[in-house]
Amino acid sequence: KSMAAKKEENKTPNQRSVGTPVKIWSSVYQTTNNPEKEAKFLSNQSNPLVSGVEEALDKGLEVFKGDKGINNQAKLKQILIATAKHESLGGKLLEQGGGGPARGAWQVEPETAIDIIKTSGLLGEKAEAVMGKTKKQILNMNEKEINNFLKDHNVNAIFAIAKYLQGADAKNKLSLLSDN
Repeated sequence: KSMAAKKEENKTPNQRSVGTPVKIWSSVYQTTNNPEKEAKFLSNQSNPLVSGVEEALDKGLEVFKGDKGINNQAKLKQILIATAKHESLGGKLLEQGGGGPARGAWQVEPETAIDIIKTSGLLGEKAEAVMGKTKKQILNMNEKEINNFLKDHNVNAIFAIAKYLQGADAKNKLSLLSDN
């Protein structure tokens, strides 16, 4: 573990900064604010990213540049890298443990992906081009097809970014995702 991770683990939850990746993940992506899960998140930060994960993230971030007023994406990228290191050990585990539904480097659930397509308005032609499928094609996939589709780093990055943007917007926390 890095010294920073150990130092952060020794802090009480109230000492941890609201704007740190762990707190943003906990409140926006995870939505639970569970101290045990936060400690695990911090301990997973030493995991390296698997080849292709950061490249997919960069492609995804380009799709959403300026969306929800976020032009400087450095902090959002930092949060998403930290999320992948925790959720899938950096992209190593593309299926949720214990037979859960989540898939890919950011462990996006099929239900979440479908909800984002139907409700967010965030996925347009640029997102479809990166994913290689239209929203309609994705909505017409069966369970096996969408489970495999979500294992693709490019696809998973698109949905993970959209999940952060949609979740933060709904909670009036967009400012946490940006250094604007």
